[in-house]
Amino acid sequence: MLYSSWGLGFCNPSYLPTSRGFDTFYGTYTGNVGYYNKTSFDPITGDEGYDFHDNSELVPRDDSEHFAMKTRNRAVDIVKRLRKKNKNPLFLYYSFQLTRSPLEVPQEYLDLFPDEVNPERRAFLAMSYMMDESVYEVARALERKGIIDNTLILFLSDNGGEVSQGGSNLPYRGNKGTLFEGGIRVPTFVWGNMINAGVSSGLIHAIDWLPTIVSFANGTSMDVSDIDGVDQSDMVFNGGDSARDEVFLSLDDDKFASKAAIRVLSCCSTSLPPSMHMDLKLIDGEPSYMYPVRVNSETSHLFPLDPTSPSFTTYTLTLPGATTPESDPPLPYPMALLYDMAKDPSESTNIVTSKILHKLLMQQKLNIERLSAAKIRYLEGSALNTTVVGKPSNNADDAWVTGWCEAIYEPEPAYTPFS
Repeated sequence: MLYSSWGLGFCNPSYLPTSRGFDTFYGTYTGNVGYYNKTSFDPITGDEGYDFHDNSELVPRDDSEHFAMKTRNRAVDIVKRLRKKNKNPLFLYYSFQLTRSPLEVPQEYLDLFPDEVNPERRAFLAMSYMMDESVYEVARALERKGIIDNTLILFLSDNGGEVSQGGSNLPYRGNKGTLFEGGIRVPTFVWGNMINAGVSSGLIHAIDWLPTIVSFANGTSMDVSDIDGVDQSDMVFNGGDSARDEVFLSLDDDKFASKAAIRVLSCCSTSLPPSMHMDLKLIDGEPSYMYPVRVNSETSHLFPLDPTSPSFTTYTLTLPGATTPESDPPLPYPMALLYDMAKDPSESTNIVTSKILHKLLMQQKLNIERLSAAKIRYLEGSALNTTVVGKPSNNADDAWVTGWCEAIYEPEPAYTPFS
């Protein structure tokens, strides 16, 4: 069951949540949807449309209730409707749009933070409180149903904070949309009566959660074969070591600004003597995800390059009054940034010129990965096409809908819950 935001494509029904393994869906196809009017704007096409769906149907328009409240109520209702001894296990994926922009929050939540003078930060804190409250309500529903003791709760994020929208990544460098730690390192907690309490700083990647959850549910590696994720059960549930000693952070050979990044805890143990092993992170190329959009002449007006902006000149964003380590000056593209993560987790000192051999060995790892990387497959259809039905201006509901591209794979059959 999926509630809130999807964001993984909707041009063909095969790409919708209920065709990708979820039996129910209640939320939005796109991102940055207004919390009250439930509409989103596409800066590329200039289209704005309604985006709130209950499975394949549009939810009746209602601008009076906050989107987070509606999704919270639906998630709680689903838990209430579960049978205590339901033969099918429950997988509830609550993909919060909170605390993402737009910064829209009921006044009663803003009033909880009267001492915060920064309006963006105040709204962010209020939205965080709403999110915490939603987690509590779902957990309380599980407790009242009598199944909380047999439930595992995972809380995680997909990226660091957007500082211009009230977020903070201190003490780490960078912003959402960058390959610095502030953009990619996120806090996570796992709760359940069946796991050992503790804190871990071991490496784990988002792709590891699938095999880890399958293992927790008594599945085997055969159930999730031929994937890049690794089973992290020992670290997550038993307090053991991470199953990773390296992680690929990005591999994007964009024609405008190629970028790749890798973290290796003991670089490079197979090629160098122990005295030269280091916990290193390499950013090879452009460290900002948004850079290709900014230099693309067709869309540069949407993301203007401001030479005075700290996010573009030093790739560091801070809250007013905060102090951070001095950042590297902007480097001409292409660039290579190498950091000693054990001594410099804030990525303040680029050591690439003094560790050329380490850099070359890590670049070799990236190149080996390139050889096995999946090739991009382009859809037969484009959102830029002025005639597609998915554009709000081309359908009677003035909404973002599906059905304007050819599918490149067949969907998995869905199953019926509560049976």
